[in-house]
Amino acid sequence: MTPDERLDQLEPLISEALAVLDRHTAQLKQHTAILHQHTSSLNQLVAIAGQHSDSIGFLLQGQAELKIQQDEMNGKLDLILNKLG
Repeated sequence: MTPDERLDQLEPLISEALAVLDRHTAQLKQHTAILHQHTSSLNQLVAIAGQHSDSIGFLLQGQAELKIQQDEMNGKLDLILNKLG
């Protein structure tokens, strides 16, 4: 087989392989763009969760304070009822 015949056999294979590589490169670029979008969305969700976490913590602290005040009032009410009874 002559070098030209070998080249004629290899040329279509190389061309096909390069076409496949080009398609894969394009798909990887699309996937990278989608991954970037998802990363941005996830960062926004984490920020929102952080804000809500602070709000929930604030509410829970307020609830704990109300429970303490309620317990104090119950104690005072028990004293009053004992004095009346």
